Amino acid sequence: LLESPLNLSLRDELGQNFFIAVLGGFRSVVASLVELKTITAWEQSNWGLVDEYYSVCTRLQPREEHYWEHRAWHLAANARDHYLWDSRLSKESRSALAQQHVDKGLAVLRDGLEWLPNSWKLWDRLGFYSSMPWTEKPDHDAAAEYYAKAAETSGRALYWRLHVYQV
Repeated sequence: LLESPLNLSLRDELGQNFFIAVLGGFRSVVASLVELKTITAWEQSNWGLVDEYYSVCTRLQPREEHYWEHRAWHLAANARDHYLWDSRLSKESRSALAQQHVDKGLAVLRDGLEWLPNSWKLWDRLGFYSSMPWTEKPDHDAAAEYYAKAAETSGRALYWRLHVYQV
């Protein structure tokens, strides 16, 4: 039940005041405050900063499903859409950047499942982002496996149906 010990690199990312608050036992409060900072970065389509802030949140609260899910969503859906529709980029650049962010979102979910292996929600999102029709590299075999795991952990028949669709 003990959280992983804090390292000094987290102090550099948070700043001294937040780091002292974390040491004082306010990890969840600091994670919530850092998440609020993502709103401005999201509005400005600064996807690197959004990812960085959520990275801090997931390091402070690794067993909080919400942070993993939202970090992956911002990368695999919001950043992907932003790059797909950015007319300032060439078609090839748009496509490459969009897929790169989908891949990052999938990696975030896999990392989250290391902490929360029984989270049906993370298994569901992993299945969806792996097989969504607008990704350049849909992996239906992997999605079928992820949906089967979501069905197993949640007990919901919907996920078994999604598993069958992917097969």
